[in-house]
Amino acid sequence: MDDHHYVTPVDPRVARLAARLSASERESFEEKAAIRTHIGELACEQAEIEALLDVLSSQPAKPVRVFRLTLADNTSQWVLAFDLAPALSCLQVLGGSDIAEAELDDVLHQQFGGVAFLGTSA
Repeated sequence: MDDHHYVTPVDPRVARLAARLSASERESFEEKAAIRTHIGELACEQAEIEALLDVLSSQPAKPVRVFRLTLADNTSQWVLAFDLAPALSCLQVLGGSDIAEAELDDVLHQQFGGVAFLGTSA
């Protein structure tokens, strides 16, 4: 259980984003904001904004990948995932025969006319 009780950031947008941070990211945010406020003599709101930007900009990008699953009846299902493992799992569960990665932009435009509805596999 998390026993930290953080002060709510001044800007409600910063507060919403800070609430999504992991425990270690939140600690880093709090530390960076405090340093900017006390040592850097920035206003609290500005210190929090800059601290949040530091934390968010240090996160590695996780590009979404799209995979085409070919099923036994030769139809296709599309899977969005961050890596290959979940897509392979879906292929196995659905009894598919093949998997191929495609470009998300191409699939969205060519297969779905620019708009796709997502469903869950769970």
